[in-house]
Amino acid sequence: MIPSSNEIRFIANGKFVFGGLALCIWLCLSVICSHVAFAQSTQKVWIEFSDKAIASHDFIAGNPIYDSACSRISIRALARRQRAMHAEGSSNLITLEDAPIVESYLDWIRAMGIVPLAISRWTNSVSAEITDQQLRALRTLSFVKRIQPVLGRPIELPQPYSQIRTQAQPDIAVSKNRVKLSAVDCHYDSIIYHYGLALGQLTRINVPPLHAMGFDASGVLLGFFDTGFRWRVMDAVKTRHILSEYDYVFRDTLTANEADDDPGQDNHGSSVLSAATSYLPDSLVGPAYNADIMLAKTEDLRTETPKEEDNYAEALEVMEAKGVDVTSCSLGYFYFDSGYVSHNYSDMTGTVTIAARAASHAAKLGVLMVDAMGNNGAQTYSHMITPGDADGIISVGALNLSDTITDFSARGPTFDGRLKPEICAPGLQVQLSSVDGAFFGGTGTSFATPLVSSACALIMQTHPEATAQQIRAAVMKTGSHASLPDTAYGWGKINAYAAALELGTIIGPPKTTLLGNGSHVCVAMAAKDSIHSGRIIYSIGDFGPLDHYVQLLPAQDSNLYYADFPALPTGTKIRYVVEAKDGADTVTYLPRDAPHHVFSFNVKDSSLSVQNVEVHAADLGLSPNPAWSSLHAFTASQQSGKLTIIDVAGREMMSQSISAGFHDQELRIDALASGTYYVRFDGGSPGNAFSAQQKLVVIH
Repeated sequence: MIPSSNEIRFIANGKFVFGGLALCIWLCLSVICSHVAFAQSTQKVWIEFSDKAIASHDFIAGNPIYDSACSRISIRALARRQRAMHAEGSSNLITLEDAPIVESYLDWIRAMGIVPLAISRWTNSVSAEITDQQLRALRTLSFVKRIQPVLGRPIELPQPYSQIRTQAQPDIAVSKNRVKLSAVDCHYDSIIYHYGLALGQLTRINVPPLHAMGFDASGVLLGFFDTGFRWRVMDAVKTRHILSEYDYVFRDTLTANEADDDPGQDNHGSSVLSAATSYLPDSLVGPAYNADIMLAKTEDLRTETPKEEDNYAEALEVMEAKGVDVTSCSLGYFYFDSGYVSHNYSDMTGTVTIAARAASHAAKLGVLMVDAMGNNGAQTYSHMITPGDADGIISVGALNLSDTITDFSARGPTFDGRLKPEICAPGLQVQLSSVDGAFFGGTGTSFATPLVSSACALIMQTHPEATAQQIRAAVMKTGSHASLPDTAYGWGKINAYAAALELGTIIGPPKTTLLGNGSHVCVAMAAKDSIHSGRIIYSIGDFGPLDHYVQLLPAQDSNLYYADFPALPTGTKIRYVVEAKDGADTVTYLPRDAPHHVFSFNVKDSSLSVQNVEVHAADLGLSPNPAWSSLHAFTASQQSGKLTIIDVAGREMMSQSISAGFHDQELRIDALASGTYYVRFDGGSPGNAFSAQQKLVVIH
């Protein structure tokens, strides 16, 4: 197959950017350059330090090092970690890996003329270019554990390593529905009829049923690592929710091309982004078109050096701390330019390369990592490239138009025998947008990867309670080759809808329609065992218990159900939750923690209008926990309340009034004895009360 002009450009630049067969050809040409020795003048190394100046038993709330680690990790990231750690039976949300590198160690090596290129808290190390003289000096430092040449064997040092679900039981109210509603009546987005060029690829991975149920990846934070992103000029993505972007090559906040960039630097990343998140009806639509997005430019097309792998690891640490849920990486590393030691197959264990180590650690912290396998399947070296070898991630292979594996899609297993890839997706003639607004078909595992990562973001929206590893397991279990996985397909082609059902009953975002003083609620529901019954449990008025219900009836469209509320005066508030029972009599609620959270709307006198669904919430977060002398309590509620700390005997130790809205309340807890306490946030009115509670450990 003759590569496109874009692919030829990638070849000319020698980049590991998976645009078609470019990587395959480049790999073949590069074999003669593999395992090149370092130049004598300088060498690229990772300098790993022996400790973080604190013993593990002292790494607790109140210690400045612990507090510094806490300060950089968002509440969102802590919540994600909590889900992951709880599933693994651990409660250590913040560990020594999160602690900063000792600043005096950095000062010392800077005084030696060594400039850190990348800093990794997780591995307690920095990368740098050093001379032989600096290497000898580093070997004498007691706080340097080892020096790892990139990418050879470590230079061993002489010193040792030092250190609902409350279920409501309402009264019965009889539904008097008579006319079946349709998706149009329910004001469901008809985007499935306007996919344009994306119809084939989205249908093949079974995304349309989830879109039809109202899922669009809202609320999921999706991160991309790539060559750059010229998203502001692309009609297909310029209206998407880009929350942040950072260029790790030039160290600024612009990920589009800059003056010193290769002219085609941002082409690849922009097209990858379009595969996942486009929203241009009748032209191009991505699976996760309403996700929140973070962008990291980590690749430099002018060279192929280990610095790019360092950039990836550094960017991943930053994204994880900010709370990223799913990451998509269509980059990979194996061969480097002359003067640098390249990887070899024995490095593909998930524990050797800095990229794989970072990816594996992020996966343990609850991030759903999705990485391309590489396009070298037909070459002498046919296995995955890093970080596709990482453990606990989803490595992605590429399928041709008949859903058979492409010859270029890299094969498993890893060197230590783990089966790769995990899953596959279309990777031939994937419909994409270019930076100039044109649409074209791209080839490579680069473009299979964003289809999988964005499909996983959809699945995450369907089951916000699920951990990344649970979603990963569901994706693999429902793949087309799940009964007989192998080193070409892994577990086969992804089936987004089946994976979502594998995790349990799906309830879509409710849609409220109003006509005069009557109102309907439409909701999509689906389950592996089919939906046996459903109902809306509700209350009338601003206050009062959820003591009424109406049955949900099937609409004309598959998976859609609707219910009528009785005629009520204009302005009346209805608060409600959705209940679904499947064929196995398993009951599922939306919101998941009903009645702590509920949906609500006000009856409005209008001609068939759609009301936005509001969520009434009372949230409580604590940091740090365990705590030492002070505590930050994060509260969110639409009503005022009272924050109370009580001991295990139920005695109130301290309390404080909290107004409505979001607050970061600092509490002094010096007077509390070491031990276990409970922090409660209570408020509301009779019949509309809310309560949130967290366990607190105080250590002095």
